[in-house]
Amino acid sequence: MNLTKYKTLATVVELGSLTQAARQMNVTQSAVSHTLDSLERDLGFAVLKRSRAGVSLTGEGERLMPAVRSLLSSAEQLEQTASAIRGLDTGTVRIGAFTSVATPARCASAPSPRWRCTGCRGS
Repeated sequence: MNLTKYKTLATVVELGSLTQAARQMNVTQSAVSHTLDSLERDLGFAVLKRSRAGVSLTGEGERLMPAVRSLLSSAEQLEQTASAIRGLDTGTVRIGAFTSVATPARCASAPSPRWRCTGCRGS
């Protein structure tokens, strides 16, 4: 199973356009189209209706999308769990910075509660 095909489908459905999906994914529109064609061959049915106005899901595509979203969510959860096991999501990061840079707002926007910013102006 190739998750790239399902990610491509989800992106196209979300944006409603092969061209916009290609831009967001940093690939050509042709690559997106070929990926979707391959997915439809693998599945044995069409998932998208293509028109000049954009794309929309077929009836089969509508039925498939909840499973696609669930699959992609589970894959993301799996990647996060594997990262945690490898230790990439543990520990504390301490960053030293000049007080002109280490403002309370910047400290509050740290990407994780495990990040600590001490010595901020105003804290």
